[in-house]
Amino acid sequence: MFSKVRHELYRLHSRWFEIPPDMFDRIHYVLMGVFKIGIFLFNLGPLSALYLMGCSISKEESCIVFGNESGIHR
Repeated sequence: MFSKVRHELYRLHSRWFEIPPDMFDRIHYVLMGVFKIGIFLFNLGPLSALYLMGCSISKEESCIVFGNESGIHR
C-alpha cells in the first residue's frame, strides 16, 4: 500500500515538515517494522498467559471453555 500512495503521502507530509524523500521512506519503513513487532508482542502476551495457566494445544482437556455456564471442561 505504501508503494502505491508514496508520492501522495510525501506531498501531504512535506507541507508540514521539510524532510527529504529518502528520510521519509526510512521513517515510514522503520515505523511499519515497529508496528509489526508491537502486534507480535501484544499477541505473545495472552499466549504466554494461557501457557502459564496450563492451557496448551496438547492438553485441551485441562482448559475451561469460557462462556460455558455449566463449567464443564473440554
